[in-house]
Order: sequence, then structure tokens, then C-alpha cells
Amino acid sequence: TAEPLYETQNEGPVCAFDNRGAASNITTFDNGDAAHDAGFLVLHCGACGACSTWDNLIIEYTTRNNMAALANKCAMRGLFGGEDEITACIEEPAIGFTGQCALCWTEDIVCTKKH
Repeated sequence: TAEPLYETQNEGPVCAFDNRGAASNITTFDNGDAAHDAGFLVLHCGACGACSTWDNLIIEYTTRNNMAALANKCAMRGLFGGEDEITACIEEPAIGFTGQCALCWTEDIVCTKKH
């Protein structure tokens, strides 16, 4: 069997989907066993959040090899345009995150800059 990437990845809440194609439901379960018992597949550890929508999850997957570079460009734009410019950049087609997910990424970029 494969070793878990993180020792605690199978503990605590998970975000999972019921694998019914376009009509799939995405929901949070108390743990992976509860998700599997309900017939769901785990998307990621931790509760579902603002980026746990199909549109945003697809973006996370398709940009997994270059997201850091794309987000860095948005951070650079924020040096002169502030947080609104970062969010606008994250929502542009090069990345394309939507709504609250874009705001979460902005918050992360601003926090990284500060610390």
C-alpha cells in the first residue's frame, strides 16, 4: 500500500464527492471512513471550502504545475495595485478562480508578503 503523504491525512474532516458526473455533490464528512461508507470519494483532507467547487477544483488541477508562478505574477501586480489588483488578477482567465476562492488566494498572497 502507498504511504500517506502526511501522517494525519486520514484523520479529521474531509471534502468528498459522490462521483455522479456533472450532478455530483461535494460535501464535508467527519472523516474519510464516513465519506467512503456513504459512497463518496475523498477530494482533499479538511472541510470543503470556498475553492471546493467543480470549477475551482478543475482550475487547481489544470494549473497544478504552474500555479505558483501565476500567483506570483498576481502578487507582483498587487505591489502597485493593492489587494483589489491581486484579486482581479486571480479572477482573470490565466488562473480563473471565482468569487470567495479568489479572495482566499488574495488573502494567502497578502499573508505571505507580510510574513
